[in-house]
Amino acid sequence: MEKYTARDGLDILRYLKLDRLNDSQTKIFTEMWNEIYRHFKNPLLAARILYSKVLPYADDSEYANQTSDSRDREFVDKVKACELEGILKTGGLKEALKFSKRRRFPNS
Repeated sequence: MEKYTARDGLDILRYLKLDRLNDSQTKIFTEMWNEIYRHFKNPLLAARILYSKVLPYADDSEYANQTSDSRDREFVDKVKACELEGILKTGGLKEALKFSKRRRFPNS
């Protein structure tokens, strides 16, 4: 089984164009990655949980519940649209993430 790092998790968000995190959120994502990834052993699920279930509560916003639900739907929709689950199953996720680092997204 291939091991994924917090950097890979952040690259997943970049690939999905969900990488508009502030410094505090990036730090929390990075610090919590190993624990979440080790528990689920799935980089997409770890990134989803951190992005939609942990980070919205990091800023102590009164809208955290709404943000969490919205981010979760957005994450799932983008993973489906990009077919990342299939890419993960075939073992090509790291290669796809490398490509996304070189790719220029319009309006990003």
